[in-house]
Amino acid sequence: MKATNLKIAVSARRPFITGLIETMLDIIGVDQASTPTETVACVISENDSVRGDTRLSGPAAIDINKFVDVGLAEQALRGVKKERGEFLSEPWLSAKAMELSDAIKQAFFHVGLPFVTKELWPKGAAGCLVLTHDVDWLSFSPLHKVVAQGKSGAKVLRLGLSYAGGRRYGYNVSSIIQMEAEFGAKSTFLFRTSYTDAQERLVEAIKECKEAGCEIALHAAKGSHKSPEVMSREKSDLELSAGEKILGLRVHGLKFRQDITCSAWSRLGSNTT
Repeated sequence: MKATNLKIAVSARRPFITGLIETMLDIIGVDQASTPTETVACVISENDSVRGDTRLSGPAAIDINKFVDVGLAEQALRGVKKERGEFLSEPWLSAKAMELSDAIKQAFFHVGLPFVTKELWPKGAAGCLVLTHDVDWLSFSPLHKVVAQGKSGAKVLRLGLSYAGGRRYGYNVSSIIQMEAEFGAKSTFLFRTSYTDAQERLVEAIKECKEAGCEIALHAAKGSHKSPEVMSREKSDLELSAGEKILGLRVHGLKFRQDITCSAWSRLGSNTT
């Protein structure tokens, strides 16, 4: 058998499916084709029609629908199950990626090819911890439900009196950066473009993050996940405040539309989280 490219190609009509497959391949450390015409050993697609793909050097074609239900995948990316109010406690997508890995391995072996994967994390670790912070507020009342939850009435009253006396709550960017530095970690801070009570602190917070080497990303408004125009405007506004290009996005409330959000953000040259 002549030398064969051991890479894998993705063939999908919808950007969300393409991104989903590529993410799963990244999880298992498989090399992907870098050009649309590159000859590959395996193509992963939305259906079996890809078997006629001219890029294939062998008969290995895999239907992604046999491994992942698209509707459930969308729910899993938001951390929830289909049943209302239930949250996923296990890395569901990673488990599905390993099932896909086994299928690819068998497809390779079937045509006499070796299956090679990359070790993504040092010392053979199974995964990594990514630290991110959605900065919903830069200042808020101590009577806010997040602050008052679990506290006695007397404690809430004392907080209220101190707030009335001029003390402000909600700004903990500095303390988070300091805490993470003790563990040698740096994180991503996702900022909104508008803070009703503390807009003047946004530039200060961004400056602190940049000086600490932390990533700045966009915590977009709830409605932007279905409006490319709003998404583009928010990205531009935050880039103006940050003085640099913004790559990361997470919409407030983990809202997204698989047919709009991912493709719109990709067209803006960035990554959805």
